[in-house]
Amino acid sequence: MLENKISVIIPCFNHGKYIEETITSVLNQTYANFEILIVDDHSEFETIQILKKIENPKIKIYFLEKNSGPAFCRNYAIERSTGEYILPLDADDLIEPTFMEKTRNHLVKNPTVEIVYTQFCLFFNNNKNDNQKYEKPFQLKEILIENMIPCTALFRKSSWEKAGGYKNDFTLGLEDHEFWISLLELNSTVYQIPEVLFYYRKHNSLGRNDGINKLDINRIKEKIVGHHSKFYLENINLIFSSIQDLKETTFNDKILINQRSLEVSSLTNQLNETIERKKELEEKYSNLKVQYEKIRFNPMINFLIKIRNLTKG
Repeated sequence: MLENKISVIIPCFNHGKYIEETITSVLNQTYANFEILIVDDHSEFETIQILKKIENPKIKIYFLEKNSGPAFCRNYAIERSTGEYILPLDADDLIEPTFMEKTRNHLVKNPTVEIVYTQFCLFFNNNKNDNQKYEKPFQLKEILIENMIPCTALFRKSSWEKAGGYKNDFTLGLEDHEFWISLLELNSTVYQIPEVLFYYRKHNSLGRNDGINKLDINRIKEKIVGHHSKFYLENINLIFSSIQDLKETTFNDKILINQRSLEVSSLTNQLNETIERKKELEEKYSNLKVQYEKIRFNPMINFLIKIRNLTKG
């Protein structure tokens, strides 16, 4: 294992369309001491051909003979990595040029911290400017219920070894959530850099785990709790606190929605009243116009107007 070296771990399954952009975001880093290990998870022909054309001394590519899931791919690459630090990165995501420099510096300066991640954006339609920012700082009580650390976070290889790696049986998703819980169970400290340095690509407005049905997600979450039952029991009060916060947030959101609904209703009523008033005015104008036309073409009126004009003269 080489000191200070970062091993970037990229599982790839049918993401040939994006992999070169992802690799470029790594090669453009201000921190130069890194290697890239790509594990193709038995992709289709097009992606394999793209990967076979990649030639760079910093990049190693492995091809699996069967589809095994991102957890297995990450473990496979980390086992073969030579870096002191590990940075998982999905094959369609992007990192800013200073990501490695800033996350590594924090780990070096803070030996008690074991996971460093950054604020991040979900971006849509292949456009980094079309994004949704996530900047909420880390809280243990929240991650016990919902994952809030993206898969792309820097940690030491020794931490991965202590946690026993990613669980290969998490093939449907949430394997990164389970891994973070494994590290937290070992009293790991987490730090979030308050700057957007990571971009998580969403396809057709869906995230990777959004394609999993709710029943499967619930089963996976139950599995996470089962793997770490002691840790969850030790933090049961935090969990109840998080649930209470969620209830209050939901309640406050409902109040806000009701307020906005009333405002919209009031504006709608005003608009309807304005439309009715406009109709009334249009009708009055139409009637006046008809009356005017009648007067204008009335012979008696015209005769009287002529007499008045002669009198004035």
